[in-house]
Amino acid sequence: TSLFYVGELSPHTIFDFVLFYYNSSKLEQNDFRNKPADLIMFYFFSCCSFLVLSTYLGLQFLSPCLSATVLYVWTRRNPNVEVNLMEIFTFRA
Repeated sequence: TSLFYVGELSPHTIFDFVLFYYNSSKLEQNDFRNKPADLIMFYFFSCCSFLVLSTYLGLQFLSPCLSATVLYVWTRRNPNVEVNLMEIFTFRA
């Protein structure tokens, strides 16, 4: 579906995939530990919401939306975590 199509291989696509993988694994390990049904419902609700909204907004590719949702939820649940960007910038999530 359009939820999992990331497009052609480019630096942006690779960065988006790595960001999605990192934040998804941290959410699964920390915030949804021992709650697999909650994690599945989180992804299911997010995907259904995007599919419904895409019909009204005319969005074709929804994988960046899913990635942004995972990033948003991770940052809201971990606001004081130090994030290091390319070993140059350090800031709070």
